[in-house]
Amino acid sequence: MITSEQALTKIGLFRANDERYLKFYWGYLAKNFDKIMGLDCQDKRELQRKISMVFMRKDLDVKGLVNRLNTAALDSLIPEKSFDWIDKKDDRIVYFVWSMLRLATPRTLKIDGRESGQRYARRLDDCLYYIDSKRSNYYKSLKLNPLPMHRSEALPLIKDFFDQWNVTARSKEELMLTLKEKWLYIASDLRPDYSWIDPKNKQQNTWTSNYISSQLEWLPHLPPPLTTSQTYNINIANLDTLFTFHKGQLRNPIERDEKKKTEYKEWLSHTDVMHKMMKAWKQKQFREKARRASAKS
Repeated sequence: MITSEQALTKIGLFRANDERYLKFYWGYLAKNFDKIMGLDCQDKRELQRKISMVFMRKDLDVKGLVNRLNTAALDSLIPEKSFDWIDKKDDRIVYFVWSMLRLATPRTLKIDGRESGQRYARRLDDCLYYIDSKRSNYYKSLKLNPLPMHRSEALPLIKDFFDQWNVTARSKEELMLTLKEKWLYIASDLRPDYSWIDPKNKQQNTWTSNYISSQLEWLPHLPPPLTTSQTYNINIANLDTLFTFHKGQLRNPIERDEKKKTEYKEWLSHTDVMHKMMKAWKQKQFREKARRASAKS
């Protein structure tokens, strides 16, 4: 008996074995056909089966529909190799890219004559202001999962964002290039020192979260962590996002004291920020060690 995949391939549907393309076809059919059931199906075989069922409808111009689906996919989807620079085994880069996409806010200028521009708002405040707006936040408008708890969930969401975003493949490649440039900026140019933060140290990572919240800025779009490793990854994603948007500098959390004559910096470099954080952590450890020693004596 012929399988659904074989049936779709036989009628000429392009890449009928590729889950990204199948999701795209199913979304296209949902927008253009009545009585499409089970729009949330994600399994590849289920997608193949349900797409095949659409082609079984009476009085359907199969050849015409196949041509429309293939053309739409080629116009919209970017190749799998475009995602290759995002190391699927690297928590940091996956969470960073996801974080930037979650904040993506359009500008009013057109880039391809079909949709508003994909460029980021220049200020992080603008992105956060529109974070829950379906009109002004791309991720929200696409109704994607807002709380990926692991890179294995975040990476498919990155691909879903690009595949479902209704602009041309060229515009998507432009955004991909922007993301890659931002990643190289934070990972290769700035290179903030996170080496002193132990991914397995629950106490340290909880303290780091509290420090970011009280002394820097906790970004509300990041998913609440449930484990120590998740806490570490979210902390790093928070810092990477802050440093990227603020071009390696953050506002000094300590206000100027006019009585002191020491030099005051309104903005701290990423190096100063991480040094102050590390120093505060070591001071905390020293105080706790001193208290334990005092309790024993």
